[in-house]
Amino acid sequence: MKIIDWMFDCFKCFPNEPTPFLLAVHSLDLYISKRATYKKLLDEEEFQLSALTSILIASKTNDIFAVSIDTLVENIGFYNFSEKGIFSEEY
Repeated sequence: MKIIDWMFDCFKCFPNEPTPFLLAVHSLDLYISKRATYKKLLDEEEFQLSALTSILIASKTNDIFAVSIDTLVENIGFYNFSEKGIFSEEY
């Protein structure tokens, strides 16, 4: 539940509707359920990277101006993740 609270705090920084947040939570939930099917558990760092990636995907899907990858890396991820890591998780 902490990751959802963290994602909500991230979305409060952006002027948008609740729809991208809900989509991000939904996509993260789908991803985790697929991983659980194959019994591949996520560690804390992978979990946060997956959450960042779901934020990016939701923003690209719903927002007119999507959250930039620089914003994700610098302001939300605090340089703990690279652009390359987020993009590789996206695909």
